[in-house]
Amino acid sequence: MIRGFSLVEISLALGVVSFALVGILGLLPVALSTFRRAIDSTVSAQIADRIANEAAQTGFDQLADRAYYFDDQGGSVQAAAAGRVYTANLTVIRPSVLPGVGNGTTDLATLTVRVRSLGGDSVWTSSTHVARTAR
Repeated sequence: MIRGFSLVEISLALGVVSFALVGILGLLPVALSTFRRAIDSTVSAQIADRIANEAAQTGFDQLADRAYYFDDQGGSVQAAAAGRVYTANLTVIRPSVLPGVGNGTTDLATLTVRVRSLGGDSVWTSSTHVARTAR
């Protein structure tokens, strides 16, 4: 007596395996898209934090609107660099008004950092306040 699998059994097994593979391969684009968005969010937050910290260490009177450019890992690059992936804009608003304080004061500035990826589909915005220090 010959033992083995019949053609019907092999066909059914291949059908089940191929059905499972199609389902798994269908999830790949969603997983890659989610992964890319997570990377964009992480790098954008690091860039915004870096710019806000740099602006906080800058003299109050030297604060001005400025554009920054970064590569895919958050490293600074020139505006025309081939590896540019993120563009960040620093906006300085003076005088700034805090809620519940009333009129604006010239000793307080609101800094807004807006980071955009090259494709434009990812935007990260961060705001902070910087006060003039006593001399």
